[in-house]
Amino acid sequence: MFPYSAEDRDSIPFKFQSEDSMKKDSDAQVKVDAYIAKVSDDFRPICERLREIFLSEGLVEEVKWGAPCYSHHGLVCSIAAFKSYAGTWFFKGALLNDPENRFRQAQKDTKGLRSLTFEGVEDIDEKLLRGFVKEAMLLNEKDIRVPGSGKKKPLTIPALLEDALNKNPSLKEKFEAFSLSKKREFTEWIEEAKREATKQKRLEQSIELISKGIGRHDKYRK
Repeated sequence: MFPYSAEDRDSIPFKFQSEDSMKKDSDAQVKVDAYIAKVSDDFRPICERLREIFLSEGLVEEVKWGAPCYSHHGLVCSIAAFKSYAGTWFFKGALLNDPENRFRQAQKDTKGLRSLTFEGVEDIDEKLLRGFVKEAMLLNEKDIRVPGSGKKKPLTIPALLEDALNKNPSLKEKFEAFSLSKKREFTEWIEEAKREATKQKRLEQSIELISKGIGRHDKYRK
């Protein structure tokens, strides 16, 4: 489901990094560059500054629903520009600590989505925004979800990884010590590979990280 209202939609102008992920990162950067280039001169600086902040916090850039999105163990926030403002949307904003009530509910029927909108780059409270980002990242690391947003998908371990874990008790113990979201980083990464050779390469890289107690995306943590 597109996270913005119909009205807003109408106004939208590691060490171990695989070649596939590098290409994906590059593709996302090009798409986000193109998105921001189309934003009006009034609001382009807002989008550029939001992007800088999110990337400096270690979020991974991607494009969903035609807009820049930023993730860490799952979606954290997005950027969008409209006719009279630009802003960011936090996918678990309803769970974030917001004593000053800076967030607004994006739509009446959205459970977790909350937004911060700006008319000028000077309106961005960087300290507050970084705090929201860090808190949202932690929620994703702990696999905490917005109530009523859906059931957790069961963890499915690819046969290659399961066989490697069963053959190495120490490796299995370290894997089991990971949070569910960290386990998914490995299982989904291996499973989504199309070629067997790619699966095997990803397995080898995963084993090396797991044996050191390192999550696949730990390089993004501060």
